[in-house]
Amino acid sequence: MVGLVVTLEAPSALSVGLCLAHMVTDKRAWLERLEVQATWPMSGKPRVIYVDNAAEFHSEALSAPDCGVPLTATIPLTLSCPGHGRRLENAGTVAVAAALGQPAPDRAATEPIPAMDRLTHQGMTTGTVTLPRRAVHVGVWFRLLRTLLDEVSTVKRSRTGRATPAVRFR
Repeated sequence: MVGLVVTLEAPSALSVGLCLAHMVTDKRAWLERLEVQATWPMSGKPRVIYVDNAAEFHSEALSAPDCGVPLTATIPLTLSCPGHGRRLENAGTVAVAAALGQPAPDRAATEPIPAMDRLTHQGMTTGTVTLPRRAVHVGVWFRLLRTLLDEVSTVKRSRTGRATPAVRFR
């Protein structure tokens, strides 16, 4: 299903709400008003909503647990929802569950993942990340995360030529 809204305003929870309202409603009257000779048969409640990590997708209205529609992030900058600490599931996993008529996976994220994701969300929405000793530009935060990932995923070679992980988790 597709919904759209055209506005000159900055993106906001309101524009997202208007787009979702357009998505779920019958488009016949709208198309007639525009004098468009076409059909748009898609309407109704979606099984899954795919979003990126923009601030307007993290409003209270969209994260309400009673809406019954899983919200799935498509940009893997965070592993959990900063609002309530649940793991964000891979879009494919959610789509398979929906196709099979099963509920989407709902797993709690263990600390420190939500703590790091809250800092990432803060950086994406404000441009700065408040660390224990000082605030840093979001670019510095992303560089720190990249360095951490590089260190964890680096493979070192032994004298025999065998690859071993640089860091071992037990």
